[in-house]
Order: sequence, then C-alpha cells, then structure tokens
Amino acid sequence: MDIAPADVLNIQDIVYKTRPGRIITVNVAPGILVLLDSLLRLMQIAGARIVNINGDPLDPYVLGEAERALDAEENVLVLFAPRQEDHFPLDALRAYARFVSCRTYLIFLGSVFGQPWLGYSKNWFQKAIRALVAEAPFAIDYSRDQQLITTCPMGYLQRTGGLVSVLDDDEFADALSDE
Repeated sequence: MDIAPADVLNIQDIVYKTRPGRIITVNVAPGILVLLDSLLRLMQIAGARIVNINGDPLDPYVLGEAERALDAEENVLVLFAPRQEDHFPLDALRAYARFVSCRTYLIFLGSVFGQPWLGYSKNWFQKAIRALVAEAPFAIDYSRDQQLITTCPMGYLQRTGGLVSVLDDDEFADALSDE
C-alpha cells in the first residue's frame, strides 16, 4: 500500500516525538519498512527494532510471535494495514492496540480506502476506527489530518490511557494504604 507524502511526514514526526523502542508493522509495504529503518538509524534511537507481521494478523501464532518480540519494551508504536480481504478489521485493530504504549500511536494505513457510502468500496475502515476509539483508550489525532492529501484520514490513533484500567480496585494496593 502506498502512502501520501504528508503521511510520511506525519510518521516521521511521530517516530521523532515518541522515540519507540519497538515498532510493530502489520501487513505494510516494503518501502515503509525501509523508511522506518532509516528513521530509527537517523534519529539514533538505541536498540529500537521493527517487528514486521505479514499474513493473518489474528493468527494466535503470529500474535504470540509479536508479543515475544516486544520483550519488555515499554514504548511501542504500531503501523497497521488491513489485508485486502479484511473489510471490517476491528478484531485485528483490537489485537494490536493492546501493544501500543500510552501517548504513542496505532497508525491505520490506508483508511481512506474504506468509504462504502461513496459507492466504490466494500471496506468499513472508518467504522472500525470509530468502534475501537469508542471502546478503548484511544483518540483520533485530527491534527494529523490537516494536509490536503492523506491516505490515512482518522487513521492516527493515539493511546490516551494506560494499560491498567483502575488501581482503586486492586486489593493489594488497598492493603498497602491501610498500613
């Protein structure tokens, strides 16, 4: 999948600002992998690695491999491109959203190609994005959609919350505060 020059600049800016230790790429084009590798080297992000996922993103073996490749890295960015046959990739978005670190991004590449109301597509990408944002601690970063041409409208999803939902319900933490 090709991306617009504005999206290349957005991805470069996100990598620069978030400085991820791992970048998970799901079904992305080889050119994007080269771009990411160049960015990590130019920005001298020590120890950063790209974990490239191809094929069925929901395959338990593939998900396990992705999780193992993350090791103990706490700063993770995900670039996601749906497979051609995946017209409503909400389950895949959910599966990889859990790897995204607070304040970093899940970038949905090619979200522009899912606009069935225009009559040219059977993809429901925007609906999947809105569903994920409604149920998970993510927000659409509309500041990334300011360019005239983008292939990722509404596709820059920033994690706004942590991986732990509520510490107040933790009995262990409550016991510590009573001592």
